Amino acid sequence: MSRDCNPTGSLVDDRCVVQPEAGDLCNPPKKFRDCLFKVCPMNRYSAQKQYWKAKQAKQRNHTEAALLKKLQHAAELEQKQNESENRKLLGEIVKYSNVIQLLHIKSNKYLTVNKRLPALLEKNAMRVSLDAAGNEGSWFYIQPFWKLRSEGDNIVVGDKVVLMPVNAGQPLHASNIELLDNPGCKEGDVVRLFHAEQEKFLTCDEYQKKQHIFLRTTLRQSATSATSSKALWEIEVVHHDPCRGGAGQWNSLFRFKHLATGNYLAAELNPHYPDGSNGEKAVVGSNRNQILLVPHQQRDSEVLASKKKSQAGEKIMYTLVSVPHGNDIASLFELDATTLQRADCLVPRNSYVRLRHLCTNTWVTSTTIPIDKDEERPVMLKIGTCQTKEDKEAFAIVSVPLSEVRDLDFANDANKVLAATVKKLENGSVTQNERRFVTKLLEDLIFFVADVPNNGQEVLDVVVTKPNRERQKLMREQNILAQIFGILKTPFKDKAGEGAMLRLEDLSDQRYAPYKYMLRLCYRILRHSQQDYRKNQEYIAKNFCVMQSQIGYDILAEDTITALLHNNRKLLEKHITAKEIETFVNLLRRNREPRYQLNLFARMCLDRQYLAINQISTQLSVDLILRCMSDESLPFDLRASFCRLMLHMHVDRDPQETVVPVKYARLWTEIPTKITIHEYDSFTDSSRNDMKRKFALTMEFVEEYLKEVVNQPFPFGDKEKNKLTFEVVHLARNLIYFGFYSFSELLRLTRTLLAILDIVQGPVSSYLERLSKFQDGGNNVMRTIHGVGEMMTQMVLSRGSIFPLSVPDVAPSIHPSKQAIIVENEDVTVMDTKLKIIEILQFILSVRLDYRISYMLSIYKKEFGETSENVDNSVTSLPDSPPITSAVVPDIDEIAAQAETMFAGRKEKNAVQLDDEGGRTFLRVLIHLIMHDYPPLLSGALQLLFKHFSQRAEVLQAFKQVQLLVSNQDVDNYKQIKTDLDQLRLTVEKSELWVEKSSSYESGELGESQTKGSEEPIEESNILSPVQDGTKKPQIDSNKSNNYNIVMEILIRLSKLCIQNKKCRNQQQRLLKNMGAHSVVLDLLQIPYEKLLEAETMRHIFTSNYHLCNEISKRVVQHFVHCIETHGRHVEYLRFLQTIVKADGKYVKKCQDMVMTELVNGGEDVLVFYNDRASFPILLQMMCSERDRVDESGPLVYHITLVELLASCTEGKNVYTEIKCNSLLPLDDIVRVVTHDDCIPEVKIAYVNFVNHCYVDTEVEMKEIYTSNHIWKLFENFLVDMARVCNTTTDRKHADVSLEKYVTEPVMSIVSGFFCSPFSDNSTSLQLLQSAFRIYNCTWPNPVQKSSVESCIKTLAEVAKNRGIAIPVDLDSQVNTLFMKSHSNMVQRAAMGWRMSARSGPRFKEALGGPSWDYRNIIEKLQDVVASLEQQFSPMMQAEFSVLVDVLHSPELLFPEGSDARIRCGAFMSKLINHTKRLMEKEEKLCIKILQTLREMLDKKDSFVEECQNLEFH
Repeated sequence: MSRDCNPTGSLVDDRCVVQPEAGDLCNPPKKFRDCLFKVCPMNRYSAQKQYWKAKQAKQRNHTEAALLKKLQHAAELEQKQNESENRKLLGEIVKYSNVIQLLHIKSNKYLTVNKRLPALLEKNAMRVSLDAAGNEGSWFYIQPFWKLRSEGDNIVVGDKVVLMPVNAGQPLHASNIELLDNPGCKEGDVVRLFHAEQEKFLTCDEYQKKQHIFLRTTLRQSATSATSSKALWEIEVVHHDPCRGGAGQWNSLFRFKHLATGNYLAAELNPHYPDGSNGEKAVVGSNRNQILLVPHQQRDSEVLASKKKSQAGEKIMYTLVSVPHGNDIASLFELDATTLQRADCLVPRNSYVRLRHLCTNTWVTSTTIPIDKDEERPVMLKIGTCQTKEDKEAFAIVSVPLSEVRDLDFANDANKVLAATVKKLENGSVTQNERRFVTKLLEDLIFFVADVPNNGQEVLDVVVTKPNRERQKLMREQNILAQIFGILKTPFKDKAGEGAMLRLEDLSDQRYAPYKYMLRLCYRILRHSQQDYRKNQEYIAKNFCVMQSQIGYDILAEDTITALLHNNRKLLEKHITAKEIETFVNLLRRNREPRYQLNLFARMCLDRQYLAINQISTQLSVDLILRCMSDESLPFDLRASFCRLMLHMHVDRDPQETVVPVKYARLWTEIPTKITIHEYDSFTDSSRNDMKRKFALTMEFVEEYLKEVVNQPFPFGDKEKNKLTFEVVHLARNLIYFGFYSFSELLRLTRTLLAILDIVQGPVSSYLERLSKFQDGGNNVMRTIHGVGEMMTQMVLSRGSIFPLSVPDVAPSIHPSKQAIIVENEDVTVMDTKLKIIEILQFILSVRLDYRISYMLSIYKKEFGETSENVDNSVTSLPDSPPITSAVVPDIDEIAAQAETMFAGRKEKNAVQLDDEGGRTFLRVLIHLIMHDYPPLLSGALQLLFKHFSQRAEVLQAFKQVQLLVSNQDVDNYKQIKTDLDQLRLTVEKSELWVEKSSSYESGELGESQTKGSEEPIEESNILSPVQDGTKKPQIDSNKSNNYNIVMEILIRLSKLCIQNKKCRNQQQRLLKNMGAHSVVLDLLQIPYEKLLEAETMRHIFTSNYHLCNEISKRVVQHFVHCIETHGRHVEYLRFLQTIVKADGKYVKKCQDMVMTELVNGGEDVLVFYNDRASFPILLQMMCSERDRVDESGPLVYHITLVELLASCTEGKNVYTEIKCNSLLPLDDIVRVVTHDDCIPEVKIAYVNFVNHCYVDTEVEMKEIYTSNHIWKLFENFLVDMARVCNTTTDRKHADVSLEKYVTEPVMSIVSGFFCSPFSDNSTSLQLLQSAFRIYNCTWPNPVQKSSVESCIKTLAEVAKNRGIAIPVDLDSQVNTLFMKSHSNMVQRAAMGWRMSARSGPRFKEALGGPSWDYRNIIEKLQDVVASLEQQFSPMMQAEFSVLVDVLHSPELLFPEGSDARIRCGAFMSKLINHTKRLMEKEEKLCIKILQTLREMLDKKDSFVEECQNLEFH
């Protein structure tokens, strides 16, 4: 049997080889780990063998599937038993004739003999390879080679043995035949060395084509979380026997082998030692940018800093380098313990050590000198050795998991094989076997980077659900991505005089199919490697030209480019220039596929891009596109493309605006005293009649098409037609959201959509008959308000039983084809179609809610006794006039009673009643949707379900939010805001027509790029003006620069409305929120131009308004953090975030958590700390610069504001944000900044406030602050600053106000907090008490500052007394005097307050019948109505909830007996619970609702049976 099969033990190959030239026992091979096998006990394989055989069987019925599952379970059980047995036998002595298995350490595979296959070259021998699981061919007897050993003897290290396979009669032997690709055919823990002081890993990497050893700076928040594969080192313990391994002792000698390159760590003489002042070190040590920024008078300090750095460089006598051979004496090191250890003790893992270089007797020492000094942000710090041993130069030995080492080995070996392949491709000499081998490797790489097990599935169909960041990083760091691009480029390069090996056009030829498959695999590897990983995306994008040149040859280049650029604005802006777009257009011209061109046009018009819309819409009219959409002779996908074009080019553009379905801000004068469905329709639709006429035929097509879908035996049976169905439903969704459908039309359309979704289908004739009755005779049913209320309740409840019709001749049933199709097989298009229908239903329920609000308000106004005509008369009436008095006391009980008719519909005797079908259809549709495996659809269906079963609660909640605008001022504000917001929306929508990205405008003046004389104003104004539809609409100014002024004026107006004389106006803020001002301003923020007034306006809308801040969505917070990433680090964005985390003196915990999460996610683009050695001098320099201190938009103010924001996020004891902040800004860094002589008061205020909220005034004990010396260092610094403000001159003109604020507010607060804490030890600082008294006795503190100091003095004095610490007599008497004085002051202040309130009382002398009394009366009485409704609705609300619980208890009752859907309902609860787990992070509110319902289901009560019976739900 021949061992003729594995190149150098590579992980990319399962063959096994013998390489005599690699080394022998006296001179082990460099790749020693490739030769290591572990002796393991014999595993059992009988159950696993049965499972493998059954799995390979091709045809299985259900019984076989069940049997397979049992066999799989037995196989897994056998594997666990094997592992358990192996653990028991660990440490047992191996004897001759024992059966063992050999596990290859590096690949984690078993050496295995396959007696059924011949060896690849020696055909009369059996094949030996490596197998991941092993089998019975992995069993070997160990037999003695010499006769001096016999069976049963212990095997001794050094014995020669024979390995005999148990299932074959031939011993393991080496063949003399050489492999074509292999001519001539240690021990060691892998660790990272982490420098404890510098917090950096020892790394080896290439820079400027040369290998360097250095300490790598990481940009992660936690240095220890950095996981570069280039920082992995294998420890070798030096022995006399080079093949011997073993644990290392403190007196052992060690080598460190770099795992990725195989080179060894060594030291060589520093060429710049000892004259570092003139050599490289002086240049490296100086920061050129820093010299440019430092003012003239500070040059001396700069030179001094440079000199210090040079001296740091001079002490490095030797530099650390990598050498190729381990027998180099320069690669020997000793480990020195940081604690007292015996020399013969073993070195434990994760211990701290110092490294001594043996042959030079020097110690490894770190520096701050960058190697990559030419880079914008240097990360490679030089490391060397010097003669002095320093305590701080210690490394932590961080052990590395075996899986990580294996991943690196695989990536490293793959890179070598791919690099060799690229060279062979360059020479044009790739054999068929080599190509097959590389293809197999590329397939393995896909499974590797996707982190998906290879179970025989189609490799190109592998989907990454959770990207493995470490493996993606390996792909880049180990140059695999570089080799992939080599494979993509090399075959198509021209060889000297020979031409290219391949042409792209040849790939369509069947002869080159293997190469085409290779290229497809390469592109799929690129796609998986970049998923959700910014660094790889940037790396791959550098080769954009290569990928673009290979579009259109069916090798997945376009697929990879799409994935790379999708939602990636940075890459789009950086890599997609005019040149790339021109290439794309040329490709499009070459391959004139009409569907792709239409889709491109639709994408160009997406999101109202008027540069495209204005050009294309003139060529393709509404009628033309409609004819193509309706043409049944065209393919479905082409009709779908026309449908998409209709939407983006004609429908989703001006003057259409999305209807706000629920309006909370209501003008009192516009509320009618009576409302019917027709009045409601005319009231909402009058402004859209012109546009409705334009799209009447389109709307007709949509309805007819959807009816036709309902008529199909199975609505989603045709995959191609599904694409068109999706687009039509999407078009319908937009037409509805733009308000094209009246109430009655909406109801008709909804019934059709529900019919599409309903899996229980009645006869088609019955459905159409009912629909026609609905169209013709619907008015008779819905003539009154009460009928409308009932109709609205039921429009989503049932598809076919809303009218009192006779029982149909044919009973409803599930159509056979509907039952046959299993939900799991439905593709994403079908799921998305259903999702759009859910969105439509959501909208209609919102319209129903708006109608109910209007209905309630009309009843209220009618009861109030006022109509819009006699408001003025009532205002001028005398206060004691009897008619007015009676008119303004509405019958609240009567209003509440009438409100119930919206739900029950019992006002008339002949009210509409539900028949047996009732609400079953709607519920059945929702329950069926919840059974799908598509999370967005599931969430949408659940939200509808909860919305339906909380109708009264919804109305009550909405009614509470209604803002009645009664006074003239309110009405004027409403109209002005509406006009302003319409103008802003249009300005945002058409931003591409007026925003000049290349220039900025200052105070309305044109930039240089605007002074183009060639532009024709007539043409421009035509482009800028919106569609003329006969109504007054806001206009875009044809003079582009004027639009900036228009925006600025509106934003200033909105800001002034919110805040006047520095006081918040909550009513106006609420009005802006109700009218959607914040969302419009958010959209404005997305326009890329340098204006920050929008952020300020947003801040004013939310300032000191707790309710608004508490309602803020995660999207808003994400948006502002994204603005910092894209628009730059502007303080205004941080100030908005500060506004929302604290309002009205209360902390908004929800906002604190959201802001903290998004800031951390933003990473280095947002979080700027100067706490490492390289950046700390920059902070000092900025604090010394007067210009930086006063620059409100500069980096120093940004940093201060950021620290203040982080402190605000932790105020009010928030454990989640406290922990996050601790990791962002450690205590020792804070102390270093605050205690530095150059630290300015503004920075001190921010940092000390941060310490107070993150370490002292916390929810959980932060032990570090109470056990370390840090706080006492701060206290010493406080004393210095307190003395400084006390000793200043009495001249207030030169007083340091910031320093005074610092010592009287943050300092006093943290001192009080620290000593009040139960965690602080029994001590206090009398020096702090004395200093506080000195400040208290100064003349300059204002009342707030004085109060803060007074509070601190009291705290310190009380703590001292409670802890038995003696206070000096004179100080004690001063404290007592202060206590007495403050008590009398408090009494005086209270008396003054009473007197002031008594005086100010009679000032409000307004007649009771005056306007403000009437306005207040209307608004106040509305609150009484709300309270009455709450009381009346309460039992019914709980009853609604109880019905929901019943439905969820037995959802199967909604489906016919024996149907597949009914059977599947058995898994309903498990699916619901699993989905709830996924909701915890993204949709918290829905998650809570589900959990509340589940809890109710566990503890069901019968107290609402009566109310449930009263409800008309079935």
